[in-house]
Amino acid sequence: MLPAFVRRLTPRQAGRWISTALITLIVSVASQYPDFRGVFAGVVGGVSNRYLSWTSPLGSTEIATVAIDDDDYRRFFDARSPLDPVAVVGLVETLRALRPAVLGVDLLTEDDAYKDWPQGRAMKEAFTTQQRPDVSSVPVVWAASAQSSTEAVGFFGWLFGGQDEIVVIPGSVLGTAAREDRPDWGIPIFPLDDDRTVRRLPRSWLNRERDDIASTNTFARAVAWRYCRTRSCHDHEGADEVLLTFGRSSSLRTYSVRDLLECGESTLPVGASGTCRNWRLKVDATGRAWSNTILLIGGTFSASRDAYPSPAGESTPGLMLNALGIRAEIEGPTLVESSKLFGLVLDIVVGLIVGYLFKKPGKSLRWKTWASLLLIFPAFLLSVGLFFWLDMLWVTWVVMLVSSMAWNVVIENLSHHDHPSNTSGPVRKSTPMLERTTVSDTEIQAGDTQSHA
Repeated sequence: MLPAFVRRLTPRQAGRWISTALITLIVSVASQYPDFRGVFAGVVGGVSNRYLSWTSPLGSTEIATVAIDDDDYRRFFDARSPLDPVAVVGLVETLRALRPAVLGVDLLTEDDAYKDWPQGRAMKEAFTTQQRPDVSSVPVVWAASAQSSTEAVGFFGWLFGGQDEIVVIPGSVLGTAAREDRPDWGIPIFPLDDDRTVRRLPRSWLNRERDDIASTNTFARAVAWRYCRTRSCHDHEGADEVLLTFGRSSSLRTYSVRDLLECGESTLPVGASGTCRNWRLKVDATGRAWSNTILLIGGTFSASRDAYPSPAGESTPGLMLNALGIRAEIEGPTLVESSKLFGLVLDIVVGLIVGYLFKKPGKSLRWKTWASLLLIFPAFLLSVGLFFWLDMLWVTWVVMLVSSMAWNVVIENLSHHDHPSNTSGPVRKSTPMLERTTVSDTEIQAGDTQSHA
């Protein structure tokens, strides 16, 4: 049974409500399309950059990076790519001697010399002149090579909660094909937002060679998983992505290779350039506590071409992005992909209420406008509170709400022009008097005619 106020509507009023609802629906859906096409990417990106630059992690996870910069690349690796496997294995094993909580290696290891690490040929050659340290208790996570692409979802699929899929074909790690049954590797993935900036990292990807099975072997997640096996960490199982924060307390401990290590004089004289195969920790490095630290090593030298635009700068090393991603995997913040239907329903409901306010009789246009703004403001706050945290797309909801109000203003003005007698302004008191005066004059004229007759 229909509600009482619906039964009281005249056919004309019902038609106007239906037309308003249809216009609100069309405008709400249409206003989503610019967001789908990335029209607001610049505005959203600017606001997001400010937010991520102010936000700092809540925890205190210690993460340190050891970067192979241009100087290290020339001094210790003879400025040759790919890096010498024996030198890389010796470097990794020497850093393991610091006994960090986890050691992540963000370097490509496709060469066959890496096979069967840590018993392979590269390991044996790296420690022919020195005793190999016993560091078997320190877990190591390696970065795997891969070919990645993005499959874009259509507009209506996106509207109903669909997201672009990251498709990855794993390559090699430690000289062999990357297999998902090995927990010691992950794939670094840095997807770009619509404004070509990296702000978040995915927590899974699709493997086309395994019947589109979602894999969680991202490099940041693999390192965080190793770290959290023996520690209490936040549970982010329901999250789809992690946000990279660049606040002051998000700063990392950063070192170059030459800050912590030196090359033994027996293979490489001090100050000379070449390939180092006899690494040695400096005294300053051994004097620090590393047991609760996640240690990452990677290349920041120019030839690595591993830099991306981010809120921190136009050329942020992938090593830093991975470090921030690991911290977000452990402490947050995370993102849950939300369906756009919630925003669509919110817009339609607000639009219908605004339509009701504009059709309310006896109220001026100014009153209706202010009442609509007072309604839109808390809806705007709701959009910011939900969608900034979930999807960082709240600008779209503001545009949608304002567009609904604008359309209702247009409808109201058109209805005034079509039906001027329906204006809701005050009625002049002189109008009835003029009508009565006209009638009286007619009666007088009729009386005069009768008297002349």
